[in-house]
Amino acid sequence: VAGAVRAATGRKGAALYTIPGMPPDLSRNIEGCPFVPRCEFAQEQCKQPVALKDIAPGHATACLRVQKNEITL
Repeated sequence: VAGAVRAATGRKGAALYTIPGMPPDLSRNIEGCPFVPRCEFAQEQCKQPVALKDIAPGHATACLRVQKNEITL
């Protein structure tokens, strides 16, 4: 997911990063991150609700790994 943001906001002509599987069903109540089943960086704690955190002007994330600077956008 983070790679898709980077490709969409900066590098012209760069291939969009994709993750396997289908997008989450937003009609269901999802606890925690809706990308847990598809994210290669997901951890058990990602299944718990997380608040948005500003990471740059005009940009926020609910990804715990990004919030902890374990992965970058």
